[in-house]
Amino acid sequence: MSEVERQILLDNIDIIISNIWDQYDQDGNENLDKQEARKFIGDVLKESGLFGNSMTNEVDERLIKEVFQAIDSDKNRRISKQEMKKSIAMIIGIV
Repeated sequence: MSEVERQILLDNIDIIISNIWDQYDQDGNENLDKQEARKFIGDVLKESGLFGNSMTNEVDERLIKEVFQAIDSDKNRRISKQEMKKSIAMIIGIV
C-alpha cells in the first residue's frame, strides 16, 4: 500500500469516527464512556449479523466488555477518538 493510499484510508477513518461520535457521544465530551461505548459496540455486534439470533444478554455483555477493554488502551474507562482510530486502523491492517 502506498503512503497516499494509507493516508486516504486514515482520512476516511477520521470521517467514520466523527460520525460515530456524532451519534454516540451523548454528553459531547469527546470520549465514549462505558454506557456510550456499550451502545455503539452493541449496535455494531447486532448489525454485523455474525451471531444471528444466538446472542444472549450474557454473551452480549461479555463481548461488549471485551471489545471495550481492547479499544480502551490506556485503561481510563473511556474511549478516545485516537484509541478508536488506532483500533480501526489495526483491524483493516494499516498500522
